[in-house]
Amino acid sequence: MSKETTKGQVDRRFRVLTEAEKKKIKRLYVDKMMGAAEIRRVIGIGADVLRRFLKEEGILRSREELYAIRSETKARKFTKSERKHIVKTYKSNGNMINSIAKEYGCCYTPILRVLLEEGVDARGMRPNSPMLEKLYAKFEAQDNK
Repeated sequence: MSKETTKGQVDRRFRVLTEAEKKKIKRLYVDKMMGAAEIRRVIGIGADVLRRFLKEEGILRSREELYAIRSETKARKFTKSERKHIVKTYKSNGNMINSIAKEYGCCYTPILRVLLEEGVDARGMRPNSPMLEKLYAKFEAQDNK
């Protein structure tokens, strides 16, 4: 548990994980391959507490392992009907990209990519914005692999 200081404030450095939290962390980190930031948010702990626990358990991933995991995951590919549905939903319902991404179980970027490839003007994106330039470069690099 957390230790109280003399001023009545909680000192997070002494946070001790419960057995249920430990099991949940192992399940999320090892089985579900969830990232540390997301686990910290779900469990409600700090980075130092999580890192110390993962180190003690001997399951902390090295930087090289993280890069290997990321490089193995392929960009989400959509069928023609999914692409049409994404465009239609975005245009007709005024849905935000994030809500469409949630519907398809992916993140923002693949949905934005579909919209841009289909020639849809993504709301809030300036035509020559640095963010779009980076995305276009990233998409081209993925396509050339």
